[in-house]
Amino acid sequence: MKKPLMFLALVVMVFILYGPPCARAGTFLEGVQVAAGANGAWLTGPNAAFPADLEAGGSASGSLSPHISAYGDLYYGFSHSYLRWDTGGKLTVSDVDNPDFSVFLCVEYRGGSVDARQPNEVAYGAGFGLVPWPERFPNFIVGGKAAVGGKTDRTIASLAFRYLLPLKIK
Repeated sequence: MKKPLMFLALVVMVFILYGPPCARAGTFLEGVQVAAGANGAWLTGPNAAFPADLEAGGSASGSLSPHISAYGDLYYGFSHSYLRWDTGGKLTVSDVDNPDFSVFLCVEYRGGSVDARQPNEVAYGAGFGLVPWPERFPNFIVGGKAAVGGKTDRTIASLAFRYLLPLKIK
């Protein structure tokens, strides 16, 4: 468990020290985003009697630097009546000045309301975000993420469809 954390810390330091400057840099509150949406979710591991579910819920994130952001998600699974949540940090590894596409690494603390979503644990993952039609639908985002639990080796993967709410916080 210490090796992934040391590797992530090294990657974070490299991006902070050598990352390109971001034209959109501002305060933390200026970088807060809130989105509502739906996921297709898949879970592996013991007690995972169901391979997939359709979820609805929301997420929020805030930019800490051009490459680093904090986030939190809460989703409800319709087929199996559960709540799933995660919160953590993301490290953008793609061009931070391209608002229409990003690739990230993440460390999160996750949990849920049913045995297949438990135990609450730290997980390590990667994902992407894409604005497929930036001219016509700039608030519609397609994304995906997969994270492996540090304690259980369970993988939770999701394909996400989000609508970025037009909120401005100053």
